[in-house]
Amino acid sequence: MMSSSAHEPQKGGGSVVPELKSISHDVFNLMTVMYGLQETLQGIPAEDEAFGRALADFNQIVKGRAMAYTRTASGYMQDMPFMNVLGNGGMLTTVGDWLIWNDALTTGKLGAEVTKAMTKTPVLTDGTPVPYARGLFVQSHRGFTEIAHSGGTAGYTTWLARYPDQSLSVALMCNTPYTPGSLPRDVADLFLPAASPPVAATPAPIAASGLPEPTPYVGLFADTATGTTVNVTIVDGQLRLTQTPPLTRVARERWEAADGGLITFDGPDKLSARPTGQQLATYKRVQPVAPAAAELAAYAGAYRSAEADAAWTLTVEMGALVLHVDRHPAATVRLTPIYKDAFTAPGGRLIRFRRNSAGTITAMSLADGRMRDLEAKRTSK
Repeated sequence: MMSSSAHEPQKGGGSVVPELKSISHDVFNLMTVMYGLQETLQGIPAEDEAFGRALADFNQIVKGRAMAYTRTASGYMQDMPFMNVLGNGGMLTTVGDWLIWNDALTTGKLGAEVTKAMTKTPVLTDGTPVPYARGLFVQSHRGFTEIAHSGGTAGYTTWLARYPDQSLSVALMCNTPYTPGSLPRDVADLFLPAASPPVAATPAPIAASGLPEPTPYVGLFADTATGTTVNVTIVDGQLRLTQTPPLTRVARERWEAADGGLITFDGPDKLSARPTGQQLATYKRVQPVAPAAAELAAYAGAYRSAEADAAWTLTVEMGALVLHVDRHPAATVRLTPIYKDAFTAPGGRLIRFRRNSAGTITAMSLADGRMRDLEAKRTSK
């Protein structure tokens, strides 16, 4: 998000959004959608006409706008989102405005139905409750209801939360990346009651005597739908998944995660995981690989995605498979093999290859965060 001190809300006006002069029709419609009722824009004198124009043109100079930076091996470099995008990544605001917005939701200034609708969480067809409401996560922090969401674009990182039962809000804007949720929750803990409210009892750990050792479950497992992996390890005698706290054993082949999610093994080569608020995912054991250069050559060639209108070229360089983005010749990505026909790229991206009945590679599939299974067909070797 972008920070701007170029406008201030009217004191005592009761509205949460300033009126903007010289504002384009598209920007006005955007603000109406973002802030609910059109009446929220009425009756507020504008402090700075440049604010409205800057929403629609990133080239505009805005007083007080914080520049964004990213740390590199040699220091910091500018990392600005130079694009005319409204909504996601195109808001000029301040932490003060965010607190006004949160207060309006908590106190019902926008209407009780607006607050209720924005925090209503859905239920999946299999009965699983989902903590994600209308652009907000409704969850628990130390037993306190927390309504929050993080954000980020280029070098900006943000986090906004409110704890309605304690009339507390925390807004954080950074112009360099950080880990969302850690720092602001530390701030929230300074103001939340020291004692957490009572919570429902969790399943008690069962005695380990008489149960099989968890050693056979250790290894690498891949999601049968997405291809993403989890690594099951034992640390200090306790079973863990990739980058998670220790699991608590609650049955012969079932463990509970710290967030309440359940992990169930079906023998040593298959597990199912149901994270809190998510659907059941099935994982099967895969074997890590370390292909030689001659084996990597089978993946080399040109690939093209008709859906994304994008093309890539794969080569073998210094014993590694390297991806080249055709539109950006200088952009090269070194891939790391994880299991048969699957590689990772920096940032957690997953690339998998598909073969025909003869074993020849015919396509690759790319996944990146919210994007899954973008297919690129092989056009030449």
